[in-house]
Amino acid sequence: MRKEFVVLFLFLAGCTERWIQVRSEPPGATVYLDGKKFGTTPCKGRFIWYGDREFVLERDGFQSHTEIVRLRAPWWQWPIIDLIPDFLLPWTFTDLHSYSFSLEKRVFDPKERSGMKERAEQLRRELEKEE
Repeated sequence: MRKEFVVLFLFLAGCTERWIQVRSEPPGATVYLDGKKFGTTPCKGRFIWYGDREFVLERDGFQSHTEIVRLRAPWWQWPIIDLIPDFLLPWTFTDLHSYSFSLEKRVFDPKERSGMKERAEQLRRELEKEE
């Protein structure tokens, strides 16, 4: 009888789901979390550990946005206390961290635009020589 109780207890054990949700204005930005592609806004995904995390958002026509965000653990995820929701309570706890970022439109000054055109023409000439 004791073995069945232990097995039943293990199946009833709860867990914690940790989620990050990222939005941007405008939407459609590629999100990198700690250097790894996370998704395209709006997006949502799981994470494992708390602490300082680096978000980088990129989208054509907009300046890249980098921000360090501290993911703080809720009180029920503090060491020792976290054993209760993770192993002793028979339901799932959800910890959702939601962030919104605004991207600024990239503005080219006239000097930069003319330099880009000259570099593009030079690259075109070099490609034509290779063929």
